[in-house]
Amino acid sequence: MSGKVILYVAMSLDGYLAKKNHAMDWLLGESAREDIDNGYAQFYDTIGTLLMGATTYREIIEHLSPDAWPYPDKPSYVFTSKAYPAQPDVHFIRNSPSQILHEIRKTSQQDIWLVGGARLIHTFMSKNLIDKYIISIIPTLLGEGILLFAQREEAEIKLSLIEQRSVDGIVELHYIPRKKPE
Repeated sequence: MSGKVILYVAMSLDGYLAKKNHAMDWLLGESAREDIDNGYAQFYDTIGTLLMGATTYREIIEHLSPDAWPYPDKPSYVFTSKAYPAQPDVHFIRNSPSQILHEIRKTSQQDIWLVGGARLIHTFMSKNLIDKYIISIIPTLLGEGILLFAQREEAEIKLSLIEQRSVDGIVELHYIPRKKPE
């Protein structure tokens, strides 16, 4: 299948996606080194579209990259019910995840990056819309915050580990959902 939905995300060692106030500044860290190839550029080249929630969008434009949109060459869809100032290549939508995936796949064969946040990830998981999980574990203990995988009411999701690697103390795990027996 083309246009796979890939959850590419980082979490703290204790399972948090963001601090309690939604801040993700801890991801940059004091020891972030630009001279180390962590595979991001290679991953980004495979992506045609980005999906994110409004809180993630606000955190990016207000704190992580306030001077310029960091994804200018790719269409980005922000799931929100609020109005935001127009920005090139950024679309603010109220569509259901299934609807927007159908629309994106009609025009692009490239993969789709599910950036975050936690509520949007939960929605995609509950509808079995994630084709691959790439989770980087950052060696930081936040102690509290927004859990990547908060308590879920849906049935468990079984995953198969297909790749793992470690770069500069960060562990990156690649999973795909297990196929259900027929």
